[in-house]
Amino acid sequence: MTASENRELPDKTRKSEPEKEKSRKQYASYSSAVLEGYLEKLREYYHSMPDYAVDYIQNIRSNIRLSTTLAYADDIYDFLRYLCEVNPMLQGKKPSEIPLSVMDQLDFHDMDEYMIAKSHYEVVHRNHKIEIRETKPTRKARIQSSLRAFFTFLHTHCYIRSNPAEGMKKVRLQKDKMIDRLDLEQTRKLLDTVRNTELSNPKARSRSEHTQYRDTAILTLLINTGIRVSELVGLNLRDVDFESREIVVIRKGGKPDNVFFNDETAAALFDYVKLERPNYAEPDEDALFLSTRRERMAVRSIQAMLKKYGREAIPLKKTLSPHKLRKTYGTLLYEHTGDIRLVADVLGHTDIAVTSRHYVDTSLRRKADAGHMNLFDKEP
Repeated sequence: MTASENRELPDKTRKSEPEKEKSRKQYASYSSAVLEGYLEKLREYYHSMPDYAVDYIQNIRSNIRLSTTLAYADDIYDFLRYLCEVNPMLQGKKPSEIPLSVMDQLDFHDMDEYMIAKSHYEVVHRNHKIEIRETKPTRKARIQSSLRAFFTFLHTHCYIRSNPAEGMKKVRLQKDKMIDRLDLEQTRKLLDTVRNTELSNPKARSRSEHTQYRDTAILTLLINTGIRVSELVGLNLRDVDFESREIVVIRKGGKPDNVFFNDETAAALFDYVKLERPNYAEPDEDALFLSTRRERMAVRSIQAMLKKYGREAIPLKKTLSPHKLRKTYGTLLYEHTGDIRLVADVLGHTDIAVTSRHYVDTSLRRKADAGHMNLFDKEP
């Protein structure tokens, strides 16, 4: 009999105000550690980039999130490193040593050549095997956006005489593409695979049996709430309130938000907390989800875990990711409620246009329902 079948919830599951305040401080401590990691990486870029690139990064920092700033810096640094590799004038130089005169000589041909070079990338596996993969259009569009913004800044502020990004060949994205999500049958199959550790590889199955309740709780929570993986790894034990069936997550921008979960999720979380988490948790450990190394699970660990189960449960589906589960939840919630504002609020979106673009799926079923309606049968 599992803990959820016995169903005796822990005493004092309703947190007192002091406990809630302690939980918020623990959350703030974790968020602070994440932000410090971002800042440290950004400082490394400052030392690796020329002054004019640093000027641009500092210019945009006040308007966008730190994580987004870091993404822009990463794209720009990669471009600068590429120039050092292909430009004869920069042989033996570091990105930080690229003079403005070189940037002033670039034209749209150079930009297009770089985008061609970024159309594929290498993946090195543990066995040292190298795999070539095609860069997704969304990724290429983001790189192009970063370069456009960078060179627009340089041109607008008179660092360079002309903007080489103006003539770049634009990356086209499919606007009417169906939202990539799981259907109900695939979702059930995935849950069953995790709950029963149905893995064909004996070694993988043996390892997964030690984290069966944890993996089930993680997957169930993601599927039934649509929270981001970054929000999930930041959860502490005190953030879970079994009585009110809610957790407190920190959304993008550091804003706390209450997220409610159903009985299925409550049972999965309770089983993990009572039956498995004590095997890995030190007495003063705050993190809810722990690795077998007794550390807070990282985003990459969650991603790898989902890929492992996804390959087994839905092999014909593309790589399973936490964001795909978020899209699955968001689109299903919209299909059941038809309330886009509710979906935006539940998912933690500040801009309803984001919800409409990425989570509202005009599926065949909804099209069929609309087509079968007799709109003129009754008076309005």
